[in-house]
Order: sequence, then C-alpha cells, then structure tokens
Amino acid sequence: MIIHNGLAVKKKWIILFSLFFIGSAGKVFAQVVYVNTVSGIFQLTGGIGSTDRVLISNGCGIDNTLLSIAVYKDTIYYNTWGGDLKRFKTGSPGTCETLISGGPFYNSMTVDKNGIIYMANEDLIRFDPYKKQLTNLGV
Repeated sequence: MIIHNGLAVKKKWIILFSLFFIGSAGKVFAQVVYVNTVSGIFQLTGGIGSTDRVLISNGCGIDNTLLSIAVYKDTIYYNTWGGDLKRFKTGSPGTCETLISGGPFYNSMTVDKNGIIYMANEDLIRFDPYKKQLTNLGV
C-alpha cells in the first residue's frame, strides 16, 4: 500500500507539472507580428487573416523614411533611407537611441537570439548593438 500511495503521489506531481508546462507553453511560444509602413510601425492584433492593427508609438518620433525593422524582446530596431539605425523600447517613451547616423542604408534587417543585428546592402553586415561595432561579412 505504501508503494501504491507513493506512485499515486508521483503521478499527481507529474500531471500537475505537465499541466503547468502545457499551460505556460502558449505564453512562452507566443508570436507577435510587427509591420512597418510609411504611416509607422504597427503591431498586428487580430490573429490569422485579420488586418486589425495598433500603431506602435515610435520612441524616436514620426519617421516616414523607415526601410526595415527587427524586433528583439521589447526593443524595435529600424533603419532609414538616410542611413540611420535607431532603436527604442516599446511602451517606453524617451528610449530612442541612434546607433548609426548617416551611414549607407541597409535593408533586410533581422536580429538573432543574442540581439545581434544582421542587415544587407551589397554585402551582409553584422552589427553588435552592445559594442556598437559593424562587421562586414562579405557578399
């Protein structure tokens, strides 16, 4: 009987842990989609097939020269036709920072799991926003 009760307790803990993990998985793997237009940066809010959107307050002010965006956690990076690379934290006014000013313009920006930015012009460029270091990775 003691073994049986011990197994029952273990099963309850396994079930409880599994429910917690499954219940939390939606929060861990949730996806947020942002798009940029000449009108600003929008978060899509309506789900699959919907065009419902919310304008994200750009901490750097109105900028209709957006070229490409990348999102890392709560930070939105964007570059402009004027060669600027900027970032701001969503929901935090006054967090605008210009990382590159007046350089060549880049497109197809993305960010990896460590927050390192990759973008392209004629070459693939890596930008480390922590060290503020540009590295040309070649064609």
